[in-house]
Amino acid sequence: MIKTSQNAVLLDFGLKTKRLSYQILDSLKVKVSAAVVSHCHSDHINTYSYRVLKERGIPVYCHEKSLRGVLTQIDRPDTEINTFNGSFSIASMNILPFELPHRPDCSNYGFIFEYKNIRVAIATDFYSWDDSILHLLADCDFLFLESNHDSYLLTLNPNPNSCYHLSNHQASNLLSEMKRKKRALPKTIMFGHLSQKRNQPHLPENELKKHFFKHGINIDSSVFVAPSDCPSQEIFILPATAQIASKY
Repeated sequence: MIKTSQNAVLLDFGLKTKRLSYQILDSLKVKVSAAVVSHCHSDHINTYSYRVLKERGIPVYCHEKSLRGVLTQIDRPDTEINTFNGSFSIASMNILPFELPHRPDCSNYGFIFEYKNIRVAIATDFYSWDDSILHLLADCDFLFLESNHDSYLLTLNPNPNSCYHLSNHQASNLLSEMKRKKRALPKTIMFGHLSQKRNQPHLPENELKKHFFKHGINIDSSVFVAPSDCPSQEIFILPATAQIASKY
């Protein structure tokens, strides 16, 4: 969730039951202006969570290339979903989507959220990147970056779908490549989308420290890890003119 003092935008909402969906929305204590869906997998949007959003009058947005998959996932082929294929705005936030490689049959998007002079980047469910993605993620105020699995734990608990997600090593490599190419790291980094079976909360940051030490790079960012089984702490970004909180 990306939140300002006036409203909030949900980025994906794939809770497994209607009861849990209601509980999470009721706990937010802020007006939710919209839910933006990154791609059409059930942990990002599903029938139960969509029904709750609809009952609460919260509009849903997805990329036009994801629309068919989202409609299939929510089992509502005739439902009206708001679509985008470029930059768009919700309430006071400007949102820039950018494509990230995921499964071949599933279009997937990361997002840059801009509010006044704040820039927040969200990038999950992908397995490779290029200079254009590094450019978008560099020098943000906050980056939420997938760090899905530990390579050793993956060998103990194999999952063929893990190849479509960043490992801890890959996430650290992305950030070190950013630094090696003379681009500024995000001021705050939160690793997330951790696999419960194939990762542990301390491993992404440990891998980052090990990777940066190997390349002689200083970590000049604040680093957090979002738990896989409950909401994370809120991260506040407080320049003189704006406030935004990110909660995952």
